[in-house]
Amino acid sequence: MRALHNLLLLQLLLGYEDAVRETGRETLSKQEISEELMAMIDCKLQLIKENLNKKQEVAFTYFVPDLYKEGGRYVTEVGVVKSFDDINQEIILMDRKIIPINELIDVSFLNNVLNSNFQ
Repeated sequence: MRALHNLLLLQLLLGYEDAVRETGRETLSKQEISEELMAMIDCKLQLIKENLNKKQEVAFTYFVPDLYKEGGRYVTEVGVVKSFDDINQEIILMDRKIIPINELIDVSFLNNVLNSNFQ
């Protein structure tokens, strides 16, 4: 019986530690992007669509909302675009990662194949 009591106390302490850690975890607010930046991102996405066969390596920076509290974090994924899902507004990379188009704040080309269009 004492072992069960100790196990329950340990679970309560671990739960409390998790709650404290979660409360202290910082999140960022989602940035509002300008019309100009949105137009630039759209232009880059169109260029990628038109040149899918070139296997361009691209860096996508986008917002990931937090599942448990307000805000989220920014993530940058690098990869080669496999396709676009226009219905779900997503970019599918060759490694099967999915990038939400509506959360993008930056698109960067990592070699000169498409970069010359934006210099």
